[in-house]
Amino acid sequence: MIHLSVKRAGRLIVFSVFFIVLSCGAAGQQAEDRLKESVVQFNEGIRWGRMQEVIPRVHPDNVQHFLKMHEHFGNETQVSDYELISYEYNQEKKSATINVRITWYKQSEMALHTTILIQSWEHIESDWILMTETFHSGEAF
Repeated sequence: MIHLSVKRAGRLIVFSVFFIVLSCGAAGQQAEDRLKESVVQFNEGIRWGRMQEVIPRVHPDNVQHFLKMHEHFGNETQVSDYELISYEYNQEKKSATINVRITWYKQSEMALHTTILIQSWEHIESDWILMTETFHSGEAF
């Protein structure tokens, strides 16, 4: 139980540092705040299998690819944890690239696997939208 608390505290510290850096500078502050909210809600939604909350944040051109990539999530494949491990934010273009480490398991195996994904986000109109999510390294789902 203590291990999970330490892990969550560590994630909170990473999130805090991540978003403090993003928050530097006054211009585009609202867009940056929405990025934080969107990235966290999106990855929490994936973690807990709430695809109905996640899909509206995926660009319409990429929904089918996204669904295919995550077709077993929430059923056979369970996400045990995720971590935002790096990012690149472009304030001028209002875009961001987020590297996410996903720790997951298949219920039939009960062995932990790790996958690193690259998420590309763009600020469109008044919302952050996931443009692409690609496999970077680790084990494929």
